[in-house]
Amino acid sequence: MRLAGLPALLRPAAGTKGGQRRLRRFLEAVRYPTLTALARDADLDPGSVTWQIRTLERDLDGQLLVRGGVKHAMQLTSLGKKVVAAAQPYADQLGDLHGPRHKPKALRSAELSSPAGVSGGESGRSPCTGRDESGS
Repeated sequence: MRLAGLPALLRPAAGTKGGQRRLRRFLEAVRYPTLTALARDADLDPGSVTWQIRTLERDLDGQLLVRGGVKHAMQLTSLGKKVVAAAQPYADQLGDLHGPRHKPKALRSAELSSPAGVSGGESGRSPCTGRDESGS
């Protein structure tokens, strides 16, 4: 993907080796209550997921997520919300999450239509943003 087509906010990360993949991983992460939940669901090492998000935060010079725990879901920071909004239109063009050896689950644009594209269980609230996404 050409960097000139990306919003300026994303260019520092997207221009680094693996940066586009980390941006897409971040878009995937906001759909989960914790990074550990994402790692478990995607069959990834939790440390690897954490490293990807921390590296992205370093590249973008700010914290993107307030990490979740046993009793609370992670939350997007102000910068995290801006990055999600800027990156969502480019989600299909950002790097393959799993590399050439894996056939990843498709990350559909419909799942990325809001900062957390999955419902947060019975409440219909997103685990990361707390917004009502039940469609009702």
